[in-house]
Amino acid sequence: MTAIAGCAEDAGPTCDEAFRILDAAGAEAKSTAAQATGSAAGRPFAEAATRLRALETSNEEIKRRLAKVAGSLDEFVTSLDEGQAGAKLQEAVVKLDVNALSGICAKHGWKPSTAGS
Repeated sequence: MTAIAGCAEDAGPTCDEAFRILDAAGAEAKSTAAQATGSAAGRPFAEAATRLRALETSNEEIKRRLAKVAGSLDEFVTSLDEGQAGAKLQEAVVKLDVNALSGICAKHGWKPSTAGS
């Protein structure tokens, strides 16, 4: 039973921080969307990918999913430089990966925080 409790405790702060990082990147991208194009538009997402990779967790499943989301964000940033059609497709992939991260976090006892939303 302690292993499960440890997973939940570990998942909570890591998942909370992951979603704070993702929310902040999305908010920054929206606020600068009018004037940012190409790599400037992708900067918040590139920074988010780096920060997600730096998160520490002993939960291997969450660690793998964080790496997957970070990789999808990297591909999204690259697609912004290459053109709108690729960016839209990659944005959908990022959303699927983020939803999968949410599901994995929930499976390990994490509940999204509603504070500040």
